[in-house]
Formats: sequence, C-alpha cells, structure tokens
Amino acid sequence: MSKNKRERVKKSSHARGPSGPQLRAARFRLLGVLTLAVAAVVWFTLAPALSAQATFSDDPAYLSLNPLVQNPGWESARRFLSEVTVTSTVGGYYHPLTMISLMLDYWVAGGAGDLGPFHRTSLVLHILNTALVVGLLYLLFGEPWAAAAAGLLFGVHPRVVEQVAWISERKTVLATCFALGSLVLYVLYARRRGWRLYAGALAAYTLALLAKPTALPLPVMMLVLDYWPLRRVGRAAVIEKVPFAVVGGVLGIITVVSQVTGSEPVAASAVGAWRTVSVLCYSVYFYLAKSIWPVHLLPYDPPPAPLTLSHPLVAAGAVIIVLIVAALLVSLRWTRAAVVGGLLFFVALMPTMGNAVFSDILVANRYAYMPMLGLLVPIAGGLSHLWSRARQTSAASMRRTIGMSLVLALAAAEIVGARAYLAHWGDTVDLMRYMVTQAPASAPLHCDLGLALSTQGQAAEAIAEYQTAVRLDPDFAEAHGNLAVELAKRGDTDAAVLHFRAALRSRPGDAATQLNLGLALTQQQKFDEAAAQFLGVLRVDPNRAEAHAHLAVALGMQGESDAAIRELRAAIRIKPDVADWHTNLGRLLERAGKPAEAAAEFDQAARLASRNQGR
Repeated sequence: MSKNKRERVKKSSHARGPSGPQLRAARFRLLGVLTLAVAAVVWFTLAPALSAQATFSDDPAYLSLNPLVQNPGWESARRFLSEVTVTSTVGGYYHPLTMISLMLDYWVAGGAGDLGPFHRTSLVLHILNTALVVGLLYLLFGEPWAAAAAGLLFGVHPRVVEQVAWISERKTVLATCFALGSLVLYVLYARRRGWRLYAGALAAYTLALLAKPTALPLPVMMLVLDYWPLRRVGRAAVIEKVPFAVVGGVLGIITVVSQVTGSEPVAASAVGAWRTVSVLCYSVYFYLAKSIWPVHLLPYDPPPAPLTLSHPLVAAGAVIIVLIVAALLVSLRWTRAAVVGGLLFFVALMPTMGNAVFSDILVANRYAYMPMLGLLVPIAGGLSHLWSRARQTSAASMRRTIGMSLVLALAAAEIVGARAYLAHWGDTVDLMRYMVTQAPASAPLHCDLGLALSTQGQAAEAIAEYQTAVRLDPDFAEAHGNLAVELAKRGDTDAAVLHFRAALRSRPGDAATQLNLGLALTQQQKFDEAAAQFLGVLRVDPNRAEAHAHLAVALGMQGESDAAIRELRAAIRIKPDVADWHTNLGRLLERAGKPAEAAAEFDQAARLASRNQGR
C-alpha cells in the first residue's frame, strides 16, 4: 500500500470517530450525566411534597392508627409477612413489603408527627424509578438523549404527585421500583445472557409482588418486549417465563385470598358483562385524557353516572377504542412501536381494571404509574429513530431538534401542572376542599371533608358537609354514622339515634355503628334497646371489650347486677388496664355484698389511675 493511500485510510478512520467500545463508553458517560440532570429536575419539581401534611382515605390505617408500624421490630415484620387471610391492621390485598418500608421510616423518623420523612423516601424511590426508566429505554434503543427525554416526561408528569405526597401510595412507588429493576435485568439477560441476571430479574419480580400485587403481569410485558424491540419471540422466550408464572401464580392466589377475606365485595348486581364493557370504555377515555391533558387531577375520581354507553364519556371511550385499534393495526405497516406501547400500557393496567369488584373506584391516576411505560416506549423509539437519521441529513437533524423541543416544552408544562397539584396537598382540609370543588356532587368527598373538619375541631362545618353527603346519597351509611357521632357530641341525641338507625339500614350489622347507637340509647335511658345493640356487637365480635363494658352498664341500670358483673369481668379480661371499669366493677361488687372483692377492684383502679397520670 502506498504512503498516500495509507494516509487516506488513516484520515478516513479518524473521520469515523471513536471505535465501538469507545463509543459505548462515551454514550454511557453521557447517559449518566443526563440521568443525573433528569433526577435533579424531578427533585426540583416534587420537592414541595416534603412539606405536605395531607392524609387521605386509608392513610391512618397505614400509619397513624397502625400499631405494628408504630412498634418497629422483628415481631411486627413477622406479622406483616404472615398475616394473609386476616390482617390485624390494613385490610385488603397482601403487601407486606410496603408495610415494612413504612415501619422502617417510622423507626428512622422517630414517629408520625411529621410526614416529611415518609414523603422523602417516596420521592427518592420515584427518582430511582425515573432513573430506571431512563436506563431501560437506553438498553432498548441505545440513544441516551432519547431515553433521558422520555424518562423526564415520566418523572415530572402531574399524575406522579400522588405517589410522593400520599402515604398509602408507598406501595405503588415501591412495587414499581422492583418491577422496573426486574425489566432492566431481564433486558440485560436477553442481550447478554447469564443466569445471575435472570435470577436477579426473578427476585426483583417477587419483591415487586410483595410490595403490591399489581406487578403481576410483568412476565407478559417481558413477552411484549420480546416481540419488539428485542425481537426474540419464540419457544425459548416463552419457556423462560415459566418460573415467573409460577411465582406470580402463588402470590396471585395469596392476593385473591387476602382480598376476598380482607375486603367487602360489591354486590353481585353491580358486576356484569355490560358493566365490564362500560368500565373498559370509560377507562380508555380517562387514562388517555389524563395522560395528554393532566389537569383537575384527584386522588379519588367519582365514577360517571349512569355507567352505561348512554353517558357521553363512556360513549367517547367506545369510539376512542375503535379508532385506536384501527390506528394501531395500520401502524404495523411501518413500525411495531405503537402496538407494543399500547400492549404494554393495557397489560400493566389490567390488575386494576377489576378493582370495581371490591370498591367503587373504577379509575385512578395512581393506577397508571407503571403503565405509563407503555406510552414512553414508542416516544423513546421515535426519538431514537430521529437521532440516528439526524446523523445522515440536515433535514433529519431539523426534525430531531423539533422533536426534542416539543418534548422539553411538554416537560415544562408538566412541571407547572405537577407543582399546581402539589399545592393542594398542604393539609387534609385544603386537599378535601379542592376535591369537593372538582366533584361537588360526590357524597363520599363531602363525607371525607366532614371527617377532616371534625378532626380539626370544626364541628359545625363538619355537620354541614355530612348533611350534604346524606342529601346527595340518602343510603350512604358512613355519612349517616359520622353525622350521628357529631350530633351526639353536641347533645342532640334524638337526631343522632335517627341517623345511627339510618346507617344500620344501609349497612346492617356494622359493629361500630351498633356500639354508637347503643351509647346514644343509653343516654336516652332506653337501656333494654341499648343492651340489644351491644349484644349485636358481641355476636359479630365477642372480644370487643367496650361492648362488654357498655352492656354491663345497661344491664346494671335494669337491676341485673349479676349479669352486669359478668360482662364487666369479661371486658377486664380482654382489656385489663381501664381504671374506670375496675371502679364500676367494685361498685357492683359492693352492692352485691362482696366487700373484699370490691376493695381489690378499687385498689387496682387506683393503681392504674396513678400509673396513667405518671405517663
């Protein structure tokens, strides 16, 4: 080879840029820098959540009223892991890892007086999820800028606010962290092989299910990615998912058992084929609309009424389904990206589509947290395509610039929306007032606002909200019960009894309502009716110490001293540290001519009173 030719080859080599390994290293460094930049933007966007003090729905059961969370230790962890059919704290499906994470936060924070430490952990988990999304999209398409841009859209989307600012949503952000980790490890396994990567993906999948069972369809999502962009669909790819299916099947059975035994299913008449179709149509409309235009977000979205195709939003969903299916089929002529994105979104959303069986929640922004990955895959794929074409022509470079500019503009709009939604999470009353303004015809929201006002000592406003809830839904048992409690506190016992009875008509056999009704009847000196209510409570829960104690009072006022003594002794066996019960038992024993036993009870009451004062 001549000298001039060697020089031309050398120059050509330099023109091509760095070699393959060098290029990969450079891209990986760029990916790291971009991921840190995205994480910083996400932290800036959601940092106000650290001062949020609002609670909603079952937050008290997860934290402030949860004795296991508030007593961190191996015993609490053991109970979270072992309680399946009957849970002593949070009812519903089995998610012990979430409860253990909250317990650890409680231990580190030293209490639940400030929710900031709990939100900090959730925010860190969300940022980690965002980084995992960026890493996964990079592994799938190999373009750092495209992966970072799509990951930014995930990290600052307004619907992720609830995962950070809502205590009980720890389950979603934690499960998604393990689920995304499992997908990352699976893609690495698919590209590089190695049993350690496969075992890591399976272990992460198991942990995701222990945090929240909605991660169940992850193996199907892996198969969708096998179809594209991994392009490795075949018998071997299906067989690889068998261990995942076994783990998912076992924990799926546990989930069903815990859900059935820990929740109150909706009446069978509320579930049917046409309702399922209507739920599907409305869900498609809701999730598409809130993804594109995420405004007026709520942690609880009242279902449309009527939930039939005659409702405009349900009908709109049906039309959208037809259009989307047609568009996806047509798109297969050019790319698999759109179909894969739609499948990923729908598959990830499937576990929450049946939630209507156990509650009136049909759709929720929090349900779309993990499914958003389905929307990001075609976005990242499209941006990656623009990036590769931009290296070839100036026109393609211009299209890449336009595409990135649109993504950044969209991200900026999302940041503004997320900050606006976060502003409503300052405290519980502010959050509930906001929710009521967005859905003024929702009886449950008025009831929740009443409860928040009552907690803050604003009894008159709470009563007004409960009355509004009862007016909107005359059969709403919880609103009747809460209104009755407030009326009883104000001394309006007659009205309280009427609302307690209305609550029991809507929800017969509710132990808490029967107990409260019995107390109100006792105040009215209707001791025989009160005794009947307390006996009803004990038929449902024989170990309800308060019911035994109040029944003893009702029996004692009717002159049935022996029966009253028996009930008080039963109450003290269950809960021996209530000084007043020992005092009442002492008085009954004194009247029954048993001074020695009475003196022993009075002494015990004095000891307990002294100990309680010293605390």
